[in-house]
Amino acid sequence: NKFKKEMKISTALLLGTVSAYQAFEESELAFVNWIAKHGKTYGTKEEYNFRLTNFKRVYKEVQRLNSMNLSSQHDVNWFSDRSEYEMNKLLGDFEVQTDYKAETIKVPAGYEPAGKDWKALGKVTPAKDQGQCGSCWAFSAAGMIESAEAIKRDTAPESYSEQQIVDCCGVRYGDLACNGGDKKTGVQCVGEGQQLEYEAEYPYQAAKGSCQTRPPKTPHTNVSASTPYTENENNKEAIFFALDQCVVGISIDASSLYFQTYKSGVLDDPEKCTNNLNHALVITGYAVYNDAGDFAFEIKNSWGQTWGVDGFFRLADNGCCGYYGRKTVNPVADS
Repeated sequence: NKFKKEMKISTALLLGTVSAYQAFEESELAFVNWIAKHGKTYGTKEEYNFRLTNFKRVYKEVQRLNSMNLSSQHDVNWFSDRSEYEMNKLLGDFEVQTDYKAETIKVPAGYEPAGKDWKALGKVTPAKDQGQCGSCWAFSAAGMIESAEAIKRDTAPESYSEQQIVDCCGVRYGDLACNGGDKKTGVQCVGEGQQLEYEAEYPYQAAKGSCQTRPPKTPHTNVSASTPYTENENNKEAIFFALDQCVVGISIDASSLYFQTYKSGVLDDPEKCTNNLNHALVITGYAVYNDAGDFAFEIKNSWGQTWGVDGFFRLADNGCCGYYGRKTVNPVADS
């Protein structure tokens, strides 16, 4: 009996060791396949091991999230070898207090949301890539302006220069280029005379440069000088109503792996992220997403088109990731 008991213990320990070994092998094999898929290279063994450690942390969380029967699906992506510190460098959204007092739009009595999809209507540019620069605020501002113009004029959207906003909408507006800024002051900067050039004329560099004040090769206007943007009350009905008219700028918490590993579906679990607003984006529409009749926003990110669904994701209207914490912004296109 003693022998059998010892054999059971030894077998259990061995199986535990084998299971741990297999788990390690699975994660490193996934890493090797991921490297091949994304064309990554590392110059030293130390760099490889550092990136492997980061990847294993993300891979483990992806496995956990996908085992929880969530409304969203998760996967490793281009960012999965980065450290938390490196990912936090992308999160450059903070609120700046300015002298401009925006009007807060009121929702009419009896309003009933019915859904809107500005992307399907051809009024939204494809998702772009901010690179390793905390310029999400500039991408949010430019994205709002692109769509606001297209909606106002009933034309296809033009792609405008985020780099110009990074370079030119700085100290005066309290923005810090790749160290962060405020989407609404980016819009305000454009409205007060920083006429945006097209992306092709003033391409993105993912770094602060000197402001090029030349006029655009093709003259055009962007947003209203007197009223560059309005704001909404902090509730979902106000955002729905605003989205019926135009796209909307929003801030969320994007620091969690719940957000960073998003692949598809709807992010709808408020317990999986915080209310610490750190990432600026553009809401491009909303629609019912479940049998209960709940709405989800469709939102354009600025992490490239390989992230999420072609660079977009859906977020439930239940306050997930803290978006109620700051007023959303409506750009006002010039006529």
